Amino acid sequence: FQYPPANVKSMINDGHTVKVSINPKGSTLSGGALINKKFCLEQFHFHWGSKSSQGSEHVVSGYAFPAELHLVHWNCERYSSFAEAVPSTDGLTVLGIFLQVGQEANPIMTEIVKQFGNIKYAKQSIEMGPFDIKGLLPKDTSAFWNYPGSLTTPPYSETVNWIVFHDPIFVTEAQLEEFRHLKSHAEGEEPHDDGHGAYIVDNYRAPQPLFNRVIKTTVL
Repeated sequence: FQYPPANVKSMINDGHTVKVSINPKGSTLSGGALINKKFCLEQFHFHWGSKSSQGSEHVVSGYAFPAELHLVHWNCERYSSFAEAVPSTDGLTVLGIFLQVGQEANPIMTEIVKQFGNIKYAKQSIEMGPFDIKGLLPKDTSAFWNYPGSLTTPPYSETVNWIVFHDPIFVTEAQLEEFRHLKSHAEGEEPHDDGHGAYIVDNYRAPQPLFNRVIKTTVL
């Protein structure tokens, strides 16, 4: 992981999630399941539930976590931009990190949620100062599942090399509630009837059939 804190650019409420944009130059992922390839970090975002019994896009033995963090990378050795890499079979690698409820506030997550007052409504964004992305990784990054899959949002491209860590990071229920209070409509606009009271919740895609995909894993 080479994630310079100064490369973190901005955070936006896009009406569907909280997304943090990264300067990909020098923000790289290599080794492990990538087999001598280098991928550049484009952005990271979150999926979460309206309650803590749901929210993650992956489930483990039928268990869903309250939220899941995705760090989206593209093959910057072969392609010149994220857009060019998206439709390519070797174009993307996404790190999936589960969020679990714990007793102590995650200090790195605190740095994120304290900005939510500035992006309460859709289309609002804020510049980010230096930020330690590595603080969002689990302590043990050697244990993970790896499989070929797709994006979980349109266009659902089957071009993602998924790496999902076994160990979660821990946040408090109060920190999760900060996510659940973000609005899915722009300030001054009439909220659309989405069944969630105009809040961003349950923004996860249900697990899909495995079909013929092979899931590899490191130590269990």
